Amino acid sequence: MRNFLVATSILTTSLTSYAQAAPFLSDSLILYRIDASGISLSAPVFIDEYSRSGTLRQTVAVPTSASGSNAALYGIGNASDEGQISLSGNGSYVTLAGYAAPSSGLSSNTTINAAFSGYNRVVGRIELSSGIVDTSTNLGTSTQLGATNATTNVNVRDAVTNDGSQFWVAANGIRYATLGSSASSTSITAFSTRAIEINGGNLYTTSSGGTTNGAPGRRLNRVSGGLITSGTASLNFLNSLQFPIGTAPGNVTLFDLNPSVPGVDTAYIADSFQGASNADTSRSILRYDFDGTDWLATYNLKTFVGTPSTTNATGGVVGVAGYLNSLGNPVLFATTLDGRVVRFNDTATASVASAGTTIITASAGQVFRGIVVVPEPTSLALIGIAGLVALRRRRA
Repeated sequence: MRNFLVATSILTTSLTSYAQAAPFLSDSLILYRIDASGISLSAPVFIDEYSRSGTLRQTVAVPTSASGSNAALYGIGNASDEGQISLSGNGSYVTLAGYAAPSSGLSSNTTINAAFSGYNRVVGRIELSSGIVDTSTNLGTSTQLGATNATTNVNVRDAVTNDGSQFWVAANGIRYATLGSSASSTSITAFSTRAIEINGGNLYTTSSGGTTNGAPGRRLNRVSGGLITSGTASLNFLNSLQFPIGTAPGNVTLFDLNPSVPGVDTAYIADSFQGASNADTSRSILRYDFDGTDWLATYNLKTFVGTPSTTNATGGVVGVAGYLNSLGNPVLFATTLDGRVVRFNDTATASVASAGTTIITASAGQVFRGIVVVPEPTSLALIGIAGLVALRRRRA
């Protein structure tokens, strides 16, 4: 009953609802949810917290109107390559990006560029210890982000932070901004970026597109120079890690599984391929492993049985996240184009032909996009986590 009451009160109250959120628990799944029914381009964003078994814990409404330093933050309802969320480098925050757009009136797909270009791009930061949402970081309009004319839309797809005060945003390249920035950001790279993550003090991005003028094409990339905040960074094209034709890469989750290879050596890439006509439908998640020299395509995971329609690739994956179980094997959670969350136990032995296990299904018209797995507490953090749990119980 408690979870139902929390979700209902937050969904039905106004802007101040974000301050009523409870702390997020350490074994949770955090999901970006939006209305994708196509009625309006501009749609409110909700952050859902679930247990790893699929039980709803709470829903947090992202602000839908400006208040004080906080801006409204809306998503684009029919843009499946947006709505990624990321866990901060220090594990204390979840971040997202969106638009300070109006709540209605943007309903024509043919005017998407003109409709959104004049609205500020906004970074949202959710503090896990309190559930409070901060949307005070404003990157500016499309023109301020480098668009060549007033009707060219610069999409913002993802944002990540190391400590809650600095942000790297996936847009027309990577943009850097600090907490509370007003219509200000710095260009770090110039090539279109799909998703962005921090791992081991490095920025990793997925990209999609051509290879002209030095563009990376469909790849997983590491930004040279670590968490760079100024100047122009180069992309380290990870050896041999180029996605197949037809891949529409989304989020990535990275692991260090091989003790003989230093650093990150396993990557899972979400693939929201758009139908059987232009993609290999045996895949929804691509697994790559690094042998110390090259990244090799190991096998694929899929979230569907059979062959999806060429017009509705229901098995396509937008977001992927995971953790290592007690045996050291990855447990993955994937969000699909048709509004499901699918769980895989990857034993790292062979290609998984089954469709995984669906643990959550969104209501009609709603879809999940980005996903984060909140890590289990370490022994050093047990006291702090216990305090959060106690606080949450007192507020229940």
